[in-house]
Order: sequence, then C-alpha cells, then structure tokens
Amino acid sequence: ARSFGTCMTMGTASTMTGIAEALGLALPNSSSIPAADSNHPRMASDCGRRIVEMVWEDLKPRDLLTRKSFENAVTLFMAVGGSTNLIIHLLAIAGRIRVPLCLEDFDRLGSHLPLLVNLMPSGEFLMEDFYYAGGLPVVIQELKNHLHMETITANGKTHAENTANAVCYNREVIASFDKPVQAEAGIAVLRGN
Repeated sequence: ARSFGTCMTMGTASTMTGIAEALGLALPNSSSIPAADSNHPRMASDCGRRIVEMVWEDLKPRDLLTRKSFENAVTLFMAVGGSTNLIIHLLAIAGRIRVPLCLEDFDRLGSHLPLLVNLMPSGEFLMEDFYYAGGLPVVIQELKNHLHMETITANGKTHAENTANAVCYNREVIASFDKPVQAEAGIAVLRGN
C-alpha cells in the first residue's frame, strides 16, 4: 500500500516542472525526481555547476526560449496529459518574452497526438512512477518525429543528444507512440458560438 499524502500526481506543479524541462530551462530528467530520492542533492549540485558554466558560455534563457521550444512544450504537454492550467501559464510566459504563441497552437500541435503517460489524476500511476519509468526523456524519444529535437537546452545540448539513450523501464506508465494509453490526448480547443 502506498501513502498518497506525499505523492505527486500530474497536477499543475508537476506539469510546470515538466514543461520547464521541455522548454530546455531544466536539466534533462530533473523535472520528476521524487522528493525523497537521493538524486535531488546530485541534481542541485549539477544545477549549481551548470549555471556557472552558462554564465561563462553566455547562454541565457532568451537563447533557449524560442518559438520551437514553445512548440515542443505544447506537444509534450498534450502527450503527458498535463494540467490545463499550463495553457494559461505557457501563453503568459510566451507573451511576456514576445514569442508568438496562441490558443490555436495547442489545438494544431497537440489535438491529434496520443496520450503516452498514465498518471493520476486521470490515470493509475504517480509522478515517482513516471521518474522511475524513465521520465520525460522517454516521452521525448517517443515523440521525436513531432518535436524540434535540435533545440538547445540548459546543458548546452539538444533534446536529441539528451535523450538518445533514454530507456523506458515500465510501459504501463509510459506507453509507446504506437501503443498509447489513449489514441488522442484528450484536450481540444473549443470556441463559443
């Protein structure tokens, strides 16, 4: 039996950390590390080291936050079944930095994609299961034909380089593109009449 009091679902917080990774603002596979996992201190050290390197390289957030990185974020959002609050937040971030992104982009980029991640609240598993199944790098590899894999991320490498060796350890949690959890992600943009 597991205690759900301290476990994370794919709510707004988990969605936003995943989207930070999708945008390239977080180090690879850092967005879903469980709170009690020993990888947290390692990731904190890696982040501290990397931010100093980024200063020396003159790699800034504006270099990472491109139209293509936002398209990646929208695509991954659909495939992981993220919180609908992300739509508001991502549009606001894009608007603030003047990257063109609109509501129609969510429909155009993601409404035809399958749902690949089986997480609560609508699925069966928790964020810790997602991390131990391989995390976002696995989803990125499953969607590589629908993403801009050449976009640069916080570690100075592309999504293609970061996820080349991604392995899925549990297909019940992260499904393949050919055998998805659901044929369509389940989010569509509707207009009033």
